[in-house]
Amino acid sequence: MSVIQIDSTIFNHDAQSSGFSPDTHVDLCIDFKKLISQKGGNYILEGIRGTGKTHILKMIITEASNNLNKTRIIPAYVTVASAPQLTKKDPKYFRVFLYISVIKYVMKFINDNKEKFINETEAGMVKKLVNLFGISEEATLEKNIKKILLLANNIISDLYDNPDKIITRVCKKFNSEGGVGIDMPPLSATAKMENVSEDEKIKEYTTQKLSDIYGIDILISFLKTVKKLLNLNYIYILLDECSESTKKMQIEIFRLCKQIRGSASGGKDLCNPDIVFIAAVYPPHSTYYPATTRGDDFNFQPGHDCTLEYLELDELNDEYEPFFKQLIENRLTKNTKTQKSISEVFENENLITIAAYCSGGVPRRFLEILKQAYTQLIRDFEKKKTETPKKIDINYIISAVAQVIEGPSLLIDSTLTDQDNIILEKIIKKFARRNKGIETKNSGLDTDKKTPITIYFTTAARSAGEIANLISVGIIHDKKRTRSRKTSLANWKGSGILCSLDFGVALHRGIIPKVPSRLLEVCNSDIHKAAYRGFTYVLDIALEEESLDLEYEETKDNIQELEERMRYIEGLFLKKELPESHYTIISKRTENMLETQRKKIEKINKKLEKKHKQTTMEL
Repeated sequence: MSVIQIDSTIFNHDAQSSGFSPDTHVDLCIDFKKLISQKGGNYILEGIRGTGKTHILKMIITEASNNLNKTRIIPAYVTVASAPQLTKKDPKYFRVFLYISVIKYVMKFINDNKEKFINETEAGMVKKLVNLFGISEEATLEKNIKKILLLANNIISDLYDNPDKIITRVCKKFNSEGGVGIDMPPLSATAKMENVSEDEKIKEYTTQKLSDIYGIDILISFLKTVKKLLNLNYIYILLDECSESTKKMQIEIFRLCKQIRGSASGGKDLCNPDIVFIAAVYPPHSTYYPATTRGDDFNFQPGHDCTLEYLELDELNDEYEPFFKQLIENRLTKNTKTQKSISEVFENENLITIAAYCSGGVPRRFLEILKQAYTQLIRDFEKKKTETPKKIDINYIISAVAQVIEGPSLLIDSTLTDQDNIILEKIIKKFARRNKGIETKNSGLDTDKKTPITIYFTTAARSAGEIANLISVGIIHDKKRTRSRKTSLANWKGSGILCSLDFGVALHRGIIPKVPSRLLEVCNSDIHKAAYRGFTYVLDIALEEESLDLEYEETKDNIQELEERMRYIEGLFLKKELPESHYTIISKRTENMLETQRKKIEKINKKLEKKHKQTTMEL
């Protein structure tokens, strides 16, 4: 074989098939085991896509399952992204999904680990548990658990397969007395209905109870009962992909979190809560936190209602490079075609450093860069004869960076608007001018005297919203929301917001030289010097007060840059370095941006003509 043989699935991340591998875990400057303390705590995990939120939740589940006798924790994992379409229309339906999903996963965990729980349980607690759902009590705890689990599975199934049934159940009104909450009768009220099975009555009863705003009290009561029944330390509610939902859905997510936080402990020791939560979210620009000032009926504030943990790594962190090196070393041990070392797969270890910086501190992106590099190597040499097996070299890393950066999760992300891209082009253009000028100025100077290339910039707080979407996608990084013991903020004394342009984007767009030796110098030296010496731009992107003449010149420059970009993209496509699907999306978006700038220059021309006429008349 002409190519070093490895199993490409070792590069799969958590969101891909077989991507989660607990024995390859590396602490992302945060020990997930601290999140499973004996007393428990409430947390928000914040990070852009690919920073490891889901991975940490899965590690918590793995640890709780493997050491149940020690931890005495039941984790209930709910991914909000899996919610059926019906739940996005009305919070009543989402509450059914959210609450019944928690109940399902608690019951499933108990059922899967029944041999590890105490067999002797208090009869009164078992009765209370099943009565919450109007279920007839069975002789054994195991049978009661299976009944509740079956009920939960059936309701979730109806949410996906029979939404009309859910709608009918939720909207049905009863006039019977003795209801729970609003228009929610006890099961005895539904028992008078003819031609309805017992199971259907129970499903209707439970669905209505959980759909109401008071359904949250039913859920909390259920969880506390289970905790006491099984002598647990606490029940852990793990809520994933919370930001991948509508505003109304997020309000209900944080309502549950607020209620859990307020429920404290039902026992004598108020320091040991019965229920705790951990919610995985995107940065604030993409997450809706309820507030009474916005018209919501409660406030939820990370830092006050829970502990906030950042997952995005800062490139100046001492653990940055070792983390990524350890990550790929651990992955290579899983190679099915005999274990390999870094030196056997890559021409040198510096390639790991470059890939790490080009990933923007995002593990998912790092693995994708390596996967793309190896895939291209296979295409080029799998059927060719060589003296020794070919390894991944710097050219494959740089090519892979281009594919990832121009992919659907970055520069052609569907959430980016034309305005986002115009702002990005403006930032790129300024960095390109500055850094190219610096390179020319530095030629012939001693290394210590050179002004470093930088990717850092500041913007006034009032215009931060203009780059919010770019931050959420991961094209720009907000240095105040990174996890590090030593960050870019350490010696920074400026005002406003300190950000960095993504290193991979900077490399791909020519802001950082692609010469291997210089590229490594930028990784190991320049950006560290730039951060600590304060070589940053001050860009008030949206609120710069510019004259029409300057605006005209800038718009002309934008058009020229976009036209050059179009030619560059066409070149990549003709060389077959850019897939047709990517080329179509990128070229169309670039053409739209060009059209926007051309219309802008027409408006400026009209304003200049009007201004010229006024000046002539005055003269």
